[in-house]
Amino acid sequence: MGATNIATYTLGDEGLDSVMVDGHVTRKISYFYVPVHIKYRFARQFYAQAGFQIGLRHNARDLFYNTVFEKDDVEFTHDIREQIKRLDAGLSGGLGYKFQGTGMNLGITYYSGLVDIMKNSESESFNSTFYIYVNIPVGAGYRDEKP
Repeated sequence: MGATNIATYTLGDEGLDSVMVDGHVTRKISYFYVPVHIKYRFARQFYAQAGFQIGLRHNARDLFYNTVFEKDDVEFTHDIREQIKRLDAGLSGGLGYKFQGTGMNLGITYYSGLVDIMKNSESESFNSTFYIYVNIPVGAGYRDEKP
């Protein structure tokens, strides 16, 4: 999760602030998400799914970039874990296709967060994203039915 082209902000260091003042920030937040979905199959191979997912934040950082000689040749990483809430939760849903005879699935899911992820901010920030996925079954396979 995250955002790009965020305006720079003060870091509390005059030298660093003067170098990064004309740059831009990319925010990267790492979560471990667990989706809980209900599936409804229609037209044999197609299905729709809807539910919720909850996420646990692992890492959060702002990457400051600025250009001196070449594009984005100056970089600074700022740890922002203390500014981002540890838990995220929201609604998700999507569509998929199950390949006949293989058990493989291909689909898309959209997630819309319901939790303001910033701890102490005047503006609200919510996570949202599209996922494209492929499920490949691994394991023993199907059992033969006994007569």
